[in-house]
Amino acid sequence: MSEYLKQYKDKHKSYHGIIFIDFKAAFDTVPHNNLLQIVSDKKFLNYFEMDLLNFLIKNSYLEINGSKYRIKKGVPQGSIISPLLFDIFMDDLINFLKNKPTREKVDPHN
Repeated sequence: MSEYLKQYKDKHKSYHGIIFIDFKAAFDTVPHNNLLQIVSDKKFLNYFEMDLLNFLIKNSYLEINGSKYRIKKGVPQGSIISPLLFDIFMDDLINFLKNKPTREKVDPHN
């Protein structure tokens, strides 16, 4: 790969790239406290909606053999708002990437 990039730079006099991000178990790794803080900071929920979201997230439990364990990270599984909550959590990264200029695709396999 590094030889390919060197050849590309020699030919085009610059590097161009794109970032592909594949988050492993992305919906399972969102810290509840961080998510709630981000949603609160963005101020697009009213007090009642924020309180309801806080209740739903903070009262997520997993039951195994009669014992309940509080879930401290992840967006609600199977919920229609899970993708939206993940997007809100990732909003700063998404905006950063959106504001980058579009560049030519570099594919070392072609």
